[in-house]
Amino acid sequence: RALPPVAALKCERRRVGLRNMSEESVKKYDYVLPYVLFPDAAMEEDAPETVVNVMAELGEAGSKPLVCEFDWEMDELDEFVREKREEEELDDAGAAALRQAIQDAVKAEKAKIRSERDARRKAVDDMDDAEKASLRGMQ
Repeated sequence: RALPPVAALKCERRRVGLRNMSEESVKKYDYVLPYVLFPDAAMEEDAPETVVNVMAELGEAGSKPLVCEFDWEMDELDEFVREKREEEELDDAGAAALRQAIQDAVKAEKAKIRSERDARRKAVDDMDDAEKASLRGMQ
């Protein structure tokens, strides 16, 4: 039975060979690295993307929806809705629908970020100590 030529977390090349790799070999080597979960890097908090794309249905079912981007750290919700109301000439019902669509989009994005962070933490917590030590020592 022939085994596939895949080696996980094992390098059979000498250090000198790794230092003197050709550009093509470096690309092949770097291609594998994103799929390796390094415990220390996984626990670091990346700055999450705070911009959400919002699509708000404002009128009848056949009308064109309002599409905009909202940054929940930089933009104030009331001010943003007021500006869009003036730009798009929205009525009270349209402004309320836009506000609700923005709140729903922000809540969904924050939940997505939280679930991704929890999944990374769970993956690191599920590793045994020997695997964590070998990943930390890998260069």
